[in-house]
Formats: sequence, structure tokens, C-alpha cells
Amino acid sequence: MIPPDRNPTILWGDPEHAGIRLLLMPLLITGFLVGFFLARVVLAWIIPGNEFLTAFACVGGLPLGLGLAYVGESLLKRFWRSGRAVVIEDAGISLQVNNQIARRFQAQSNLNLVKWSFPLSAYPRGGRERRAPRQWLCLGCQLRQEEARLVVYAFLSPKEAAPLIAAYGFHAIDPADVYDTSLAGRLTQPASRPAIPAAVLAGKEGVYWAAERQRWQEGVELTPADFARLMAHVERMAEERVVDS
Repeated sequence: MIPPDRNPTILWGDPEHAGIRLLLMPLLITGFLVGFFLARVVLAWIIPGNEFLTAFACVGGLPLGLGLAYVGESLLKRFWRSGRAVVIEDAGISLQVNNQIARRFQAQSNLNLVKWSFPLSAYPRGGRERRAPRQWLCLGCQLRQEEARLVVYAFLSPKEAAPLIAAYGFHAIDPADVYDTSLAGRLTQPASRPAIPAAVLAGKEGVYWAAERQRWQEGVELTPADFARLMAHVERMAEERVVDS
């Protein structure tokens, strides 16, 4: 249940959750069929009796189908939620799973943060990362308070990421420390996440790679706008604690 608060803000997580990804192919096929039918009707009216009508309809139906599939996916994202959400409120931050509060971070208690970033172009990508443009970046933030932990992240364009990195000090990590970035490694689709070498975890980047490993396992993806909103709230919580102390 969403916690009682005067103005809680709900940031829905995982906008491209497994259910939506499962429907992408049926959406594309349905979109193409609808696009083909519409293109054929229009072309039959413009050039009736043309022997290449079906071929023209196939060519014209492809962009129409992609457009219809995009609209359908956008509507699904808007109305079909993943079940996970980050709730920001006056009292702090909560993780909501299937309408129940799973973890809570109090505004008046110390909050440990780990913030990191990396480019999506520097390693063989897998999972959700494949759908983000290669020139984008991933920004992640791990919140810890006593035994509670929450990892949130977002994929952002360089233009969107730059002000957040400057304002909140995201530490840049190098995927080459963990991934096989050779030509063969880039061409081979990764079946699973790589094991992080013990030397990396024990080194100066270890805390960030440990948090990145948690992102793989339980991270909550937010849209760029919601991620920026959450980071601003976390910053306000830190500032209020300094003032109160």
C-alpha cells in the first residue's frame, strides 16, 4: 500500500518490463499486417489494377506497421505497470512491490549512496541495455540504510546525463575492467553477465562494481525524468540532514 503522505510521488519502475518485451514481436507482426492492409486499400484507390500493388503495399506497410507497433508499445508502457515503484515522500523513500512496501529509507536517518556511470558503447551489451542507443550512458545509484538496500538506474543520452553527473558526482567506471571488449567479444552475444574478478572488487573501483552487480540482480530502472527527480529528492534529504545536525 502506498504510504500515507501529503504529496507522495510515485515513480513507476521497469518501463520495459518482461511482459511488454514478450508482446513486442506480436505487436510488430500485427502492426505490419494492419499497415499492409491500409497501404493496399489506399494504393488500390490511387492506382487501381496495378500488377505491383501487393509489392507496393508490402513496402508501404512496413513503416506504417512500425509506427503502429510503436504507438501500441507506448500505450502498453503507460497503462501496464511492472508492479515495482519508487515512492518519494516527505518522510523519505520507499520501494513498493505489488502495492506493498518492500523497503523504506527514512529521511531522518543516515543514507549511504554509491553513484556510478558507464557508456553503453564500450562493451558487448545484453538484456535491456541492447535497446538503448550505443552512444547513451547508464547512471546507477545504490541507496543503503542499515540492512535496507535499493539500486535504481536509468539510460540517458549524453545531453541528459551531463547535468546529473556534474551535479551529483557519478563515478565513471570502465566496462573493459570486467567485460571482454575485444572484437570477438563484441560480436558474440553474451549469454549471461560476466564474473567480476576478485582483483576488481578488491580495488579502488570495487564498491562501484559491487553496486553494479546488484543492479544486474535487482536494479529498478526508471525513466530519465524520474531518475533525475529521485536524485534531486535524495540531495534534498542529505541537505536537510546537514541543516538539522
